[in-house]
Amino acid sequence: LRQLCPACFASLEWGRDVHGFPDVLIQLDGNFHHRRNTNGGKGPQFYELHLFLDDAWVTSVGREMDELRATHQAGHMRPHLTLPEEVVAACKESFKAAQEKESHGVPGFHDEKGLVVGSCVHDIPLAVCNITTPGERQMYAVAIIQQLMAELPASATMGVLYDVGCVLDHSCNLVSLYGYLGDLRPRVVMAVSILHSYGHQWACQLAYSPRRRSGFGLANGEGSERIWSRHRRYIPILRRSGV
Repeated sequence: LRQLCPACFASLEWGRDVHGFPDVLIQLDGNFHHRRNTNGGKGPQFYELHLFLDDAWVTSVGREMDELRATHQAGHMRPHLTLPEEVVAACKESFKAAQEKESHGVPGFHDEKGLVVGSCVHDIPLAVCNITTPGERQMYAVAIIQQLMAELPASATMGVLYDVGCVLDHSCNLVSLYGYLGDLRPRVVMAVSILHSYGHQWACQLAYSPRRRSGFGLANGEGSERIWSRHRRYIPILRRSGV
């Protein structure tokens, strides 16, 4: 990580208050335009991938999350939730409706339906997941957070900016023990990317906007969008014309 962005990861002191000013800020976002055709093959293996997470490991993270969700009991709910259930549900439905417009492709034509990238506040990609499910599930964000935290000191704290950071934060709070992030939960705080926050409920904007949430300063969380913009030249080769 220091090789990728010394400005973010070259610190010698770690463990700042997660609710005051986290050690590092990470931006997460998915893009369904970077798909891969099923008949495109895997390509020559002439170099080792450094940023892409292993698909099998990401899938195993999703299975663990499913098991936690299946064993969740209402009695294990964390006592202090940031937002009411109905507000989070409205944000989730809004995101789901917007996602469905992008994720629908030709059935069976794409084996990788998009990408999820985690970047620092200087817009440098740190970890990337292939989207192998019909939609952008929470397991991709959780996998990236786990991978980055595993490479940081044990006391490091992290702020995460995500389009639906409110929904992911709520899910982590609901599940028994420390939820999807396990013992990493106390060291991770979440906010909603600034431009996407305007599409959320007003109560959510008050609680999760990076302008109103301590520790995020002037970070806007839209660095992933700038990464997609830099790679837009790779999209046209996947476009199809049909009747």
